[in-house]
Amino acid sequence: EAALATSTLTTQNVLKQCNVTALCTTDSPLSDLRYHQLIAESDFDVEVLPTFRADDLFAFGSPTAFRNMIDKLSTITALHIASINEFLNAISKRIEAFHDSGCRLSDLGLTQVNFVPCSHKAAQQLFE
Repeated sequence: EAALATSTLTTQNVLKQCNVTALCTTDSPLSDLRYHQLIAESDFDVEVLPTFRADDLFAFGSPTAFRNMIDKLSTITALHIASINEFLNAISKRIEAFHDSGCRLSDLGLTQVNFVPCSHKAAQQLFE
Protein backbone atom coordinates (compact mmCIF):
# COMPACT_ATOMS: atom_id res chain seq x y z
CA GLU A 1 0.00 0.00 0.00
CA ALA A 2 2.88 2.35 0.69
CA ALA A 3 4.11 1.96 -2.89
CA LEU A 4 0.63 2.72 -4.18
CA ALA A 5 0.62 5.95 -2.18
CA THR A 6 3.81 7.15 -3.87
CA SER A 7 4.51 7.99 -7.46
CA THR A 8 7.18 5.27 -7.71
CA LEU A 9 4.73 2.51 -8.58
CA THR A 10 4.03 3.49 -12.15
CA THR A 11 3.62 1.24 -15.16
CA GLN A 12 6.91 2.47 -16.56
CA ASN A 13 8.78 1.86 -13.30
CA VAL A 14 7.34 -1.64 -12.92
CA LEU A 15 8.44 -2.49 -16.48
CA LYS A 16 11.94 -1.14 -15.77
CA GLN A 17 12.20 -3.03 -12.46
CA CYS A 18 11.23 -6.24 -14.24
CA ASN A 19 13.94 -5.63 -16.86
CA VAL A 20 11.43 -5.50 -19.70
CA THR A 21 13.13 -4.33 -22.89
CA ALA A 22 10.18 -4.50 -25.28
CA LEU A 23 6.42 -4.54 -24.90
CA CYS A 24 4.07 -5.36 -27.78
CA THR A 25 0.52 -4.08 -27.71
CA THR A 26 -2.42 -5.60 -29.55
CA ASP A 27 -3.86 -3.06 -31.97
CA SER A 28 -6.65 -3.01 -34.51
CA PRO A 29 -5.78 -1.79 -38.01
CA LEU A 30 -8.16 1.05 -37.09
CA SER A 31 -6.11 2.05 -34.03
CA ASP A 32 -4.54 5.46 -33.66
CA LEU A 33 -0.81 4.81 -33.37
CA ARG A 34 0.14 8.30 -32.14
CA TYR A 35 0.78 7.09 -28.59
CA HIS A 36 3.32 4.59 -29.89
CA GLN A 37 5.05 7.49 -31.63
CA LEU A 38 4.97 9.62 -28.47
CA ILE A 39 6.48 6.79 -26.43
CA ALA A 40 9.15 6.22 -29.10
CA GLU A 41 10.06 9.92 -28.92
CA SER A 42 10.19 9.91 -25.11
CA ASP A 43 13.08 8.94 -22.85
CA PHE A 44 11.35 5.70 -21.84
CA ASP A 45 13.87 2.87 -22.30
CA VAL A 46 11.33 0.12 -23.06
CA GLU A 47 10.35 -0.29 -26.71
CA VAL A 48 6.55 -0.22 -27.00
CA LEU A 49 5.57 -1.69 -30.35
CA PRO A 50 2.18 -2.28 -31.95
CA THR A 51 1.08 -5.64 -33.30
CA PHE A 52 -1.39 -5.81 -36.18
CA ARG A 53 -4.56 -7.63 -35.07
CA ALA A 54 -6.66 -7.79 -38.21
CA ASP A 55 -9.91 -9.13 -36.68
CA ASP A 56 -11.81 -5.89 -37.39
CA LEU A 57 -11.16 -6.29 -41.12
CA PHE A 58 -13.21 -9.50 -41.10
CA ALA A 59 -16.56 -7.99 -40.06
CA PHE A 60 -18.33 -9.78 -42.92
CA GLY A 61 -21.06 -11.29 -40.76
CA SER A 62 -22.83 -7.98 -40.25
CA PRO A 63 -23.38 -5.48 -43.08
CA THR A 64 -23.66 -2.67 -40.52
CA ALA A 65 -20.43 -3.62 -38.74
CA PHE A 66 -18.65 -4.00 -42.10
CA ARG A 67 -19.86 -0.57 -43.28
CA ASN A 68 -18.77 1.01 -39.99
CA MET A 69 -15.34 -0.61 -40.33
CA ILE A 70 -15.04 0.67 -43.92
CA ASP A 71 -16.00 4.18 -42.78
CA LYS A 72 -13.38 4.13 -40.00
CA LEU A 73 -10.73 2.70 -42.33
CA SER A 74 -11.56 5.36 -44.90
CA THR A 75 -11.25 8.11 -42.29
CA ILE A 76 -7.97 6.91 -40.80
CA THR A 77 -6.35 6.39 -44.22
CA ALA A 78 -7.95 9.44 -45.88
CA LEU A 79 -8.91 7.17 -48.78
CA HIS A 80 -12.27 6.76 -50.46
CA ILE A 81 -13.19 3.06 -50.30
CA ALA A 82 -15.81 1.95 -52.80
CA SER A 83 -14.13 -1.05 -54.41
CA ILE A 84 -12.20 -4.14 -53.40
CA ASN A 85 -9.01 -2.56 -54.79
CA GLU A 86 -9.52 0.57 -52.69
CA PHE A 87 -10.18 -1.62 -49.65
CA LEU A 88 -6.95 -3.54 -50.25
CA ASN A 89 -5.03 -0.28 -50.79
CA ALA A 90 -6.36 1.08 -47.49
CA ILE A 91 -5.27 -2.10 -45.70
CA SER A 92 -1.82 -1.79 -47.29
CA LYS A 93 -1.63 1.81 -46.08
CA ARG A 94 -2.41 0.69 -42.52
CA ILE A 95 0.18 -2.11 -42.71
CA GLU A 96 2.72 0.50 -43.81
CA ALA A 97 1.75 2.79 -40.90
CA PHE A 98 2.14 -0.10 -38.45
CA HIS A 99 5.50 -1.04 -39.98
CA ASP A 100 6.66 2.57 -39.67
CA SER A 101 5.70 2.41 -35.96
CA GLY A 102 7.91 -0.65 -35.41
CA CYS A 103 5.31 -3.39 -35.92
CA ARG A 104 6.76 -6.70 -37.03
CA LEU A 105 4.11 -9.03 -35.57
CA SER A 106 0.52 -9.84 -36.36
CA ASP A 107 -2.10 -12.03 -34.81
CA LEU A 108 -5.66 -13.02 -35.53
CA GLY A 109 -8.28 -14.00 -32.99
CA LEU A 110 -11.03 -15.30 -35.20
CA THR A 111 -12.69 -18.44 -33.88
CA GLN A 112 -13.60 -19.63 -37.36
CA VAL A 113 -12.44 -18.73 -40.85
CA ASN A 114 -14.54 -19.90 -43.77
CA PHE A 115 -12.40 -19.74 -46.88
CA VAL A 116 -14.03 -19.94 -50.28
CA PRO A 117 -11.84 -19.09 -53.28
CA CYS A 118 -13.29 -16.55 -55.69
CA SER A 119 -12.15 -14.43 -58.58
CA HIS A 120 -11.28 -10.77 -58.24
CA LYS A 121 -14.45 -9.92 -60.17
CA ALA A 122 -16.57 -11.97 -57.76
CA ALA A 123 -14.84 -10.32 -54.79
CA GLN A 124 -15.68 -6.90 -56.24
CA GLN A 125 -19.32 -7.91 -56.68
CA LEU A 126 -19.48 -9.17 -53.10
CA PHE A 127 -17.82 -6.00 -51.86
CA GLU A 128 -20.45 -3.84 -53.53
